[in-house]
Amino acid sequence: MDTSKAGVYTLTYDVSDLSYNQATQVTRTVTVGNPTEPTDPLEQWVADHLGSLSAQEQDPLADPDKDQMENILEYALGGNPSAEDSSDTRPVVAESGGKLTVTFYRLKSSVDPDITYTVQLTTSLTTPNWDETKVDVAPAGDQDGVPGPNYEKVTATAKTAMADEPDGQQFIRIVVERTE
Repeated sequence: MDTSKAGVYTLTYDVSDLSYNQATQVTRTVTVGNPTEPTDPLEQWVADHLGSLSAQEQDPLADPDKDQMENILEYALGGNPSAEDSSDTRPVVAESGGKLTVTFYRLKSSVDPDITYTVQLTTSLTTPNWDETKVDVAPAGDQDGVPGPNYEKVTATAKTAMADEPDGQQFIRIVVERTE
């Protein structure tokens, strides 16, 4: 085992006492890495993108670039936490075929399985009844503009046309959560 090189090593050893009584053979796996490097994907992202900022500005709920997107949303939606995001990286709400849609970038679940995205629809903001079953979410037809290999572009589309709603209106939102 070379402790100066990161990697996973398997150690197997046998021991005996002075009377030659053998102990059961033991196998152990040892992982050698840099203990100062974060292993959590969010912590790594913070180190990569916010490492020069104060601890307060590195907080997931902070907004050091003052663009109304907290660090956790910048991370989850592919934004830039050190510069105001352009409209290219923010979710885009539109109408398609009479149905409300929202297209956005999201971090792939293989990168951080603790991030969840729920797109919900309601027809009233005065008595909102947000419902995720009223929306279909699928990868976007094109993946143009995706902010790197860890992200994908998705589109969420209302299942019902706005004209078919009782008041002819729809509202859509993206709920981003991270469990630990």
